[in-house]
Order: sequence, then C-alpha cells, then structure tokens
Amino acid sequence: MRIDADSNGSVEWHEFMNYMLLENQTLSSMKQEHSEYIKSSIVDPAPHKANCHSDMITSIYIITPDPEEMTYNPERPEPYRRKMKYVTASRDGKVKIWNAFTMKLELKEIVVVKDIWVTCIHYMTLSKRLVAGSANRMISFYDLSSTQFNIPTSRIEGLVGIPLCIEYYRWPENNNDSNLETLLVGDDLGICHMYTIKSRDWHICTFKIEEQNKEKK
Repeated sequence: MRIDADSNGSVEWHEFMNYMLLENQTLSSMKQEHSEYIKSSIVDPAPHKANCHSDMITSIYIITPDPEEMTYNPERPEPYRRKMKYVTASRDGKVKIWNAFTMKLELKEIVVVKDIWVTCIHYMTLSKRLVAGSANRMISFYDLSSTQFNIPTSRIEGLVGIPLCIEYYRWPENNNDSNLETLLVGDDLGICHMYTIKSRDWHICTFKIEEQNKEKK
C-alpha cells in the first residue's frame, strides 16, 4: 500500500524505484542530522606491507598487564602502556601481536591455519593463553610467554559449527573453583558451547603441522 502510488492493486517498476529512492534519501538525511563527523588530527600512516595482514581483519583484542604485576597510574601511564598488547586476527589465517605503546609488531606472527579465516580471539588471564577460533571448526591455544609461542599448546578440533565469538570468565580467587576458567563459544549454527578448563592441568601439545603434512604425503 505504501509503494502502490496509484492504488491500482499492483506495483509498477517506476513506483518501486521511486519508493526506494525516497527511502534512501530519508535515511541519509536522518543520519546527517544525528551524526557528528570528527576529523582526526593525526594522519594515518601508510600500511607497512611487511607487517600488515594480507586480508581483512576479523577481530581485535587488547591484552592489559596483570593487575598483580602492575596497576594503572594516571600520573605515569607510560609504563602501563608499554606492557599493553594489541592482538589482531585476520582472514589470512594469522594472528599478530603489537606493542600498544610503539605500535610495532612485538612477536613473530602466529599462523593458526594457512589461508583459513581466524574468526575470533580472546585471552585467558589465569593460564595466560591466547585463544583463537578458526573457520575450519577448531579452537587453538597459545602460550605467549613461551619461546615457541607460535606452536599451539592444545586444540579443540572437530567442532560441529564454526566458532564466531568467544567470551571468557575467570573464577574469583575466594571461590573453591579459583583454578577454573570458562570459555563461552558461539558458532554459526546458533549454538553456544561452554568449556570449563583447569588452568593447572593443561595438556602440552607435541603436535607439529610439518609432521602431519609428511604423513599425508
């Protein structure tokens, strides 16, 4: 009824096009009335191809210093910022860790799965593990404090759906389950999975991608 201008019971092509044009103009004017555009005072630097992801970024996470080691001091924020890390995940199958103060690549990139999307990332503050979900229905765990940080310490494989988002909960220290950590994972099938992990009983993974490739050949 809104599109049929002459009320003849049918929608002609010109009526449909006029309606769509007016709708778009109305939405554009509403956005302009309720939006404020802020121009940055700092010019964005040109991307450094050697460090940039080769495909679009799918997720960003900020790792802040452990409160037990350092607290934020508004009068001296620099030491705190030097300890902060930005973690980026991309459709190129890689995860990169950046120093929040220098904005430089801090560690060598982690190749989760080559050319397969890394869909979501998170950080487990108790066990100090980086979690990465990927489009091949897999969740990988990495110990960033290890010298072999790019090799997964453990993996959850064979998921029914693709993990799209991860949320993390660390149980309070005054709780009887203070050594437990919980991961909530939402997938593309609309299912939310919950994993409760004992931080002190991590499985040390000896799996190497190179060995699996040799077996396939």
